[in-house]
Amino acid sequence: MSRKKRKKKRSLRRQPSKQMTCAPKETARPVVFEMLEPRVLLSATPTGEISRDYWTGIAGNYVSTLTNDAAYPDNPTGSDTLSTFESVDWNNPAINKDFADNYSERIRGYLVPVTTGDYTFWISGDNESQLWLSSDQGPANRVLIASTPIYTGQYEWDKAPSQQSTVIALVAGQKYFIEVLHAEGGSNDHLAVGWLKPGEVGTAPSEIIP
Repeated sequence: MSRKKRKKKRSLRRQPSKQMTCAPKETARPVVFEMLEPRVLLSATPTGEISRDYWTGIAGNYVSTLTNDAAYPDNPTGSDTLSTFESVDWNNPAINKDFADNYSERIRGYLVPVTTGDYTFWISGDNESQLWLSSDQGPANRVLIASTPIYTGQYEWDKAPSQQSTVIALVAGQKYFIEVLHAEGGSNDHLAVGWLKPGEVGTAPSEIIP
């Protein structure tokens, strides 16, 4: 009996478009960053995009369920891009992407401010989420600047003090590596990162980072 040839499984990973910007290889960095480089540029203008990798079938409400999984960081279930720094509410039927419960995601790229000055960042999410920012374009220099230790409502920016960063000085035109890790257990799921730009004041972000 002849054997049928097995069809090669097609990858779910999308290839970066011509507009996407590849990050340079970093040296002497932690093992966690031996992965696909961030592929796109998130700018302070409405034309930015940012990379998203997602892992399905990971049960748990905490980021550690992602980072401790054997498939992390090199083997996500799939990848796509976001036009703003927000992962949609999958429970909204109008924009449902067939996501359900028990998944995690990593959103990352480069932040390039158009104005030099002081910025404040916020994060909201369901469930736990972490916002990391580097002092330059190198992932190895990232630090945790904001987080949601437990779920928040969508655009609920003040449930926990840790959701708001300190004031951070950024230089116009410079690339800063930025990353979010987000875990979803059950029920609602969403993620958003906002900011106040130089000259703006308030107790919540003026916008989702575009």
